[in-house]
Amino acid sequence: MSLDCDDPELDRALDESGRQFRTSFQPPDLDAMLARATGSSGSGRRWLWPALAAVLLLAIPLVTVIALHRRPHAAPAHPAPAQLRKLGPVTWHDPVWTGSVIQFAVTLSGAEVCQGAPTIRAEITGQDAHAVTIVATEYVNPDKSAETALQKQLCSGTGAQTPRYFTAGQVPFLGPLNGRIAIDGLNHEQSTVADASRVPDIPKLPAAFHSGAAFGHVQKPTLGEPLFVRVGRTWADQRVELTLTVGAANDPDSSWENSDASTIGSVNGHETRFRGMDQHELLWLVGQQVFTLTETPLNGTDDYEFSPQQLLTLARSIG
Repeated sequence: MSLDCDDPELDRALDESGRQFRTSFQPPDLDAMLARATGSSGSGRRWLWPALAAVLLLAIPLVTVIALHRRPHAAPAHPAPAQLRKLGPVTWHDPVWTGSVIQFAVTLSGAEVCQGAPTIRAEITGQDAHAVTIVATEYVNPDKSAETALQKQLCSGTGAQTPRYFTAGQVPFLGPLNGRIAIDGLNHEQSTVADASRVPDIPKLPAAFHSGAAFGHVQKPTLGEPLFVRVGRTWADQRVELTLTVGAANDPDSSWENSDASTIGSVNGHETRFRGMDQHELLWLVGQQVFTLTETPLNGTDDYEFSPQQLLTLARSIG
């Protein structure tokens, strides 16, 4: 039974009872009672505790009823945070070591992305001097309010059916890595772990951009070719994604050899090349390394946020 109800008549009756109780009740002289109780007379002690009990029996229920009825209505309890729902193990790729964690990319289909806000949790299930085995598991928060603005944009329209690089996972690893490979505990794929410390920040990146996830891509050597490693980081706002990668200039998959010299200017004295066909891509050569700053619209159009000259300004802020 609940005492928390709205009854004006009961309010008035309880208020009047409380007023009469406060004005008419005369408590006994406790000092005298205590003096007699602690004196030599045993008869005083016999009636002290019944008297005190009578006072308490009268006062406590009345005060309790008034307090319970006059308290503000309790606000509904906040619902417990939505429990993450486990979707199961997922494969991962492009591992990179940041010096304290091994981070990797996970490709989620539109159907997976749009079930709620995804979370990737990973653990190292085994390691030795040559390899580290990592198992990644996807969880989803079905609460739509937990989705990012970018995720809501990706999940709108028909684009939600297209597989996307959407999220990243990581597992603590203080190292040193010492050249160990990483093994996906789900499909047993082996990957060379790239070193993310090669990728600098972009100091003049607008505040609206977030993420900064790192990734590494290793082209496995074939027919005696050397091992080519590209390392990068990504940032995005609601409109475009920026990717900064560092790789070898002689990497056959590099865009350096397939681009013409640009006329927009150099990056701190280094030669630049620019491609603007399907995306804005600014490249500059530093020694034997090529830096690539790429802008890709997220809405499936050519709605770029930066002009080529603005990309050049961002590149020059890197140093």
